[in-house]
Amino acid sequence: MSDTTQLAERTRTHIGVAGAGLNFVTLTVVGVVVLQAPTYSGVAGLFAGTGSYFFLPWFLGFAQIRDDEAMAPIETAIEATPGSVRLAVVGLGLEAGGILMLAVALGPVAPDLTTGIGVGIVATVAVSLVGGAILSRSSATYS
Repeated sequence: MSDTTQLAERTRTHIGVAGAGLNFVTLTVVGVVVLQAPTYSGVAGLFAGTGSYFFLPWFLGFAQIRDDEAMAPIETAIEATPGSVRLAVVGLGLEAGGILMLAVALGPVAPDLTTGIGVGIVATVAVSLVGGAILSRSSATYS
């Protein structure tokens, strides 16, 4: 692995960490201000932040490969992207789960941590299954 590749990979990881922190803080603050439920908001922020950490570096690598190879076919870009596609799709599901937790809490019923975590997990699994099915059809080596 060349120095340039290591630097690019490390940069994507740093961006993922920064995105995770920002997502965590943003969702937590919005939840505390709007819902006045710090624990619930913190869990929603944790879902979304963890999801950003898993998804963002993979997506940036995917976008870079598509850009570098003049809009390479999706199958080629998925195969060439470093990192796990499955973990990235789970990360996308976690982000959606955190956002859905806040959306459910904005309904007529007061925020309930058990219900919120359940909704977050269901969203994570649903997005992971659908995304995994779509990407596995796009790539024979779904890694």
